[in-house]
Amino acid sequence: MSQITFHGKAGDCHMVLSPIEHVGLAEETYSRLRDAIFAGEFQPTDKLDIPHLAELFGISKQPVKDAVARLNTEGLVVIVPRKGTYVRPVTKEDAVNILNARLMMETWAISHAHPISPSTLETMAQIIETMQIAIRAPEFDFGSYNESDMQFHEQLVMLAENPEILRSYKALHSHYVTARYYYKRLDKSIASDDDHRQIWECLSKHELAEACSIVEHHIQTGIDGIVRML
Repeated sequence: MSQITFHGKAGDCHMVLSPIEHVGLAEETYSRLRDAIFAGEFQPTDKLDIPHLAELFGISKQPVKDAVARLNTEGLVVIVPRKGTYVRPVTKEDAVNILNARLMMETWAISHAHPISPSTLETMAQIIETMQIAIRAPEFDFGSYNESDMQFHEQLVMLAENPEILRSYKALHSHYVTARYYYKRLDKSIASDDDHRQIWECLSKHELAEACSIVEHHIQTGIDGIVRML
């Protein structure tokens, strides 16, 4: 398959993009663009030129538009009417504020958890296994890991059975914010995986206070890491 080298709008950005097979075009386009943003191949405020991207990928503009719309709902890009689509800038303050909000919601939800059913615990265990598979893969599958990580933490918020809290939590897009800082950091993911297993064990014993303590440490570690990077 032929490849096309693309020099990004920000100047030194350098990617090699391959034409996309005509199967699941919007999903594949979304994954490519999302990972390029996470990896810093598209920099904050870079413009995403839809016709140009469609040409590079060897597809029509519609799958690119669909992918960009999804990136917009996840807070990774902003669409400015009559101007275009731009990679959303995220400052250190933005990231810290978002993670602090996430910390409050997750610990509140756990402390107000309804009785936790065996099926919920089984779902969480399966998510943890999916994350472990991503970690053990010959090439660390960060995209799969990050999606599963997000699902696990959403399960924590769902324990309170409060749809408004869950809606607000999802609107934070916190995992897409932190992914920009921890993209393909296997060491960070392994440490997080250990936290997830400890949280699950506490929930299985209905040790909610201990689960909250681990979640607080888990998220605070992420905050501290971002502060050190910037």
